[in-house]
Amino acid sequence: MPVKLLLKQGIIAFSEIHFRRSSNSRHIQASLTRRAFCQYMYLYTLNSYSMKQETSKAETRNEEITRRYFDFLDRHIENVINGNVPGFLELNQIARELAVSHQHLTDIIRKEKGNHPCHFYDSKIIDKAKELLTRSGLPIAQIAIMLTYDPSNFSKFFKKWTGITPGDFRNIHSRAPE
Repeated sequence: MPVKLLLKQGIIAFSEIHFRRSSNSRHIQASLTRRAFCQYMYLYTLNSYSMKQETSKAETRNEEITRRYFDFLDRHIENVINGNVPGFLELNQIARELAVSHQHLTDIIRKEKGNHPCHFYDSKIIDKAKELLTRSGLPIAQIAIMLTYDPSNFSKFFKKWTGITPGDFRNIHSRAPE
């Protein structure tokens, strides 16, 4: 039974008892007033507690969606690189896979992490590109194709995020330590 209904019923029951017994002594009236007040406070506390639980559940759900989004990105990028899927999904397709709307996913990620989901998507692609550039001897064009980019577009995308070209990045990070 909803707390507000219980609260309403408690106040109505109190007022009925109070008026029925008002012909008796003042002592009975005072004890009933204390009892009704205690019932009211108990129900008010229950209501406050249930509202706090609902708020924390919403936060937990937001955190769950955020975690699932980042886990999905990691798996999806690996699948693209391994050739298991033909290309990167759009954000609305990812939202569908996570069983949330595009707008809801965007709102949650912005609220939880401070940036649009595409920012983190691109960031993870760049991190994977950096890893491939430093750990593999693959040509930059092949890495671009693995990441479903045209090589010239990949260079522009990479430079926009890092400030240097993929070739310069590889040269800087593959030098022997002095």
